Amino acid sequence: MKGLSSWKRSHDTRLDDYIRKEANHESLRELHPNVSITNMVAVQLNHFICGGAAVAVSISHKLVDGFTMVTFINQWAKVTCGGSPMKPYFLTPPTSYKNVELPKVTISHESKYVTKSFVFPNSKINVLKEKVMNSMGITLSRVEVFTSLLFKCSVDAATTKSGLFKPSILVHPINMRNKIFKNDPEKVAGNILSSVAVKMDDSREITLNEVVAKLRRGKMEAGEIRDVQEIGEKYASMVPMLIGDPSVQVYWTTSFCWFPLYEVDFGWGKPVQVKYVIPEVDFKNLVLMDTPDKDGIEVTIRLPEEEMLILQQDKELLAFIDIKSKV
Repeated sequence: MKGLSSWKRSHDTRLDDYIRKEANHESLRELHPNVSITNMVAVQLNHFICGGAAVAVSISHKLVDGFTMVTFINQWAKVTCGGSPMKPYFLTPPTSYKNVELPKVTISHESKYVTKSFVFPNSKINVLKEKVMNSMGITLSRVEVFTSLLFKCSVDAATTKSGLFKPSILVHPINMRNKIFKNDPEKVAGNILSSVAVKMDDSREITLNEVVAKLRRGKMEAGEIRDVQEIGEKYASMVPMLIGDPSVQVYWTTSFCWFPLYEVDFGWGKPVQVKYVIPEVDFKNLVLMDTPDKDGIEVTIRLPEEEMLILQQDKELLAFIDIKSKV
């Protein structure tokens, strides 16, 4: 495949050192390849002295969204086991993307950013979801409720650290395939997503119900998009708000919940653990994934170190964390 790089690496450690003992995210980066302008898809096969293996895949966001990435990995695994892959439909990016300035990728010099993972069991998440649905009188998903809680607590941590509230934006992506393509939407490859930008201009707005309400309204508006061209127009109009004002803090979120990541089988059996490695850049990032047993959500968060220390002491958030998990 043009633009694909791959290599193998042997480690003198056990796979358990990375997944069973909650290795920090800096060590997980050792297992992960980097993409570049010439190699936009990179694969690294890691072997361990215990006989375990870890397959790490990086794909440029210029090519695909999360749905396409997961579909690619599943279809690749299917082929290795003798199956026939589906024939994808590759979509040309909308013309509206052409002159859009993207956020610049930078490494922090003023603040040290750190990445941590937290596990939240469904039993506790569902209690929160029921409480919010009862108070608002609407049906919600656990991802909507929990993304809103994470955003609220992260903004609270930033406010505590600086001593003053800054306007804050929650960016939440939405897979648009099922809304735009009626026939075989799962076969459409590319960036077929829209984003909701929930902006809070006043500290009095940062309540869980208010964040959830704005997120739900934004998703309903996105549901009115009719084609890929409108996706591009919406994104182009949103970008200036996200990168034009340094006084506004932006939280980028992603949810892989219900994606078939734990169904991937290269012939060795299904994964023991799937990890998402957040890029080492100056973005405030919140990523949600199912736990291996699908009985909870593992959240990976990247924030400035001082804000992370405050977040880890947030009593509202601690009430929903699995007490057995390490943070």
